[in-house]
Amino acid sequence: NPASNFVIIEENSYINKEVVIYDLTGKVIHKTNLYSDDNKIDVRDIPNGIYVISVDGTKVKLIINK
Repeated sequence: NPASNFVIIEENSYINKEVVIYDLTGKVIHKTNLYSDDNKIDVRDIPNGIYVISVDGTKVKLIINK
């Protein structure tokens, strides 16, 4: 499903997980670390498009559509 304001990371353990959002050219758009009680990534400032989100090295497609 496309994201509009936030991306929720569903992971069993959030302790110090690195989250990186890349555009399709590989440029880093957003980088943060998740901690135990914070699993939301704010994507309101990222333009509509198709991205790759990496959570602790696992990559999936991310579609932002506002």
